[in-house]
Amino acid sequence: MEMNPGLTPKIYQYDQYRDFLKVWLEWKKKNNSSYSSSVFSKRAGISSHTLLGMVIRGDRNLSYKTIRGFCKALELSAQEALYFEKLVQFNQSGSSDDKAYFLEQLMSVSNSEKNSKLKTIQNYAQYLSFWYIVVIREMVHLSDFKPDFDWMSKKLKGKISKSQAEKAWNILLELGMVLKNQQGMWTVVDPYLDIDPGHADFAIRNFHKDFLERTKEAIDEEALEDRELSSLTFAISTKDLEDLKLEIKNFRKNLNLKYPNKNQNKNLNLKRELVVSVNMQLMKLTKEEDKRSKQR
Repeated sequence: MEMNPGLTPKIYQYDQYRDFLKVWLEWKKKNNSSYSSSVFSKRAGISSHTLLGMVIRGDRNLSYKTIRGFCKALELSAQEALYFEKLVQFNQSGSSDDKAYFLEQLMSVSNSEKNSKLKTIQNYAQYLSFWYIVVIREMVHLSDFKPDFDWMSKKLKGKISKSQAEKAWNILLELGMVLKNQQGMWTVVDPYLDIDPGHADFAIRNFHKDFLERTKEAIDEEALEDRELSSLTFAISTKDLEDLKLEIKNFRKNLNLKYPNKNQNKNLNLKRELVVSVNMQLMKLTKEEDKRSKQR
């Protein structure tokens, strides 16, 4: 984000508190050549003169006590301080559930301010909150699709209720992911949606956890011809790991482009009759050798 020496950086414009601190400190020094991290620490009531730099670099996190000190040194209003506190908690949380919780609080605190990044993250989080929301969006492509909640429930083998179908449909409408065309037919907006994890990683993690529960049910309940579950376990070098991850990503993207296009080919006259899910999991199952202990 560009820095304007005449305007104080606004915390509401940021979705990463370390970025805000970095820009704020640069702005402060530009307006006051004698300002330093030591001055900041003194005003924050913190003994460490290096803490601000360490936090900006990501070497240290903020505690509840230091959050209050930072808000004082940053001269934030009560509302801005509350936003800063929630942003710190959102950024520092490791749990995907905690991140979702603090995101909702952030959006509530900043409801009078516009932050397009946070809004995008919230939209993704809402879309990925339950496995069946994604599935119902894809069901719009089906030749027999009906915007009827009882039909949706039955089409999904009774795995969701009518009220869950209604909630999912309303979310899709609210997010503008489905709409009626000029012919009065329901269509999907941006049919090749491919979400880049970025700061929405927590929402993707929650989605995968939710979908894995559905997958576990399918192992016992679905007929063999309706599923394809397999795994491959092998040893590789650390160097090859990134290449393997890239191949999986490219494979997923190619599937996402190939089959929607194929089914839309008017010459083939293919109707979409099913919604399927292709899941791929890559996990490091072993710990890497501790190179430091090897050098002893």
